[in-house]
Amino acid sequence: SDGFFSQARKRCANAPNMDFKTLSISKDAIMQGFTPASYDLILAPNVCINLIPEETLANLLTLLKLDGILLLTEISTVTRTPSCIFGNFSGWWLGEADGRTWEPDVLPERWDAGLKAAGYTGAEQVVSDEEMPYQMCLTILSRPRKRREDLDKKVTVLCCEPYQNLASGLISALRQANWEVAS
Repeated sequence: SDGFFSQARKRCANAPNMDFKTLSISKDAIMQGFTPASYDLILAPNVCINLIPEETLANLLTLLKLDGILLLTEISTVTRTPSCIFGNFSGWWLGEADGRTWEPDVLPERWDAGLKAAGYTGAEQVVSDEEMPYQMCLTILSRPRKRREDLDKKVTVLCCEPYQNLASGLISALRQANWEVAS
């Protein structure tokens, strides 16, 4: 929400490289004018939980550099307390679309599966504020999962006789798979 920008601009006045933009994570970020693969770090405190997590996570993934980091902080509990507090807000119940009818909370296993389904490495690091059943909040670190097509496809084959059968077959197979081969 851009309602936070006024205070944030004051607090970050001495950071000239700070940029403030509103992003609707339920929609394609590129269509909103954001540059793909341009962010090293995305901090997402309590912004993904109420929507379908896999869809919002996929929208955020388009913004991260391949070596970028996503840091989520989300409510995750087995108690009904947050629903009693926030349940009057219509957005709190948006999780009904993917089967979360009693609360929008997502437990660590679901975050891990959702992150993997959206193209991340999963919930690599998970820190909770308390042990169950007292846990109310999770902080989760994840990164984009590198895809084969994103890797630098160069290889050097070290061998004494590059034109012998075994080495020659390996080099040929690598080149057919679009690898740049030096020998």
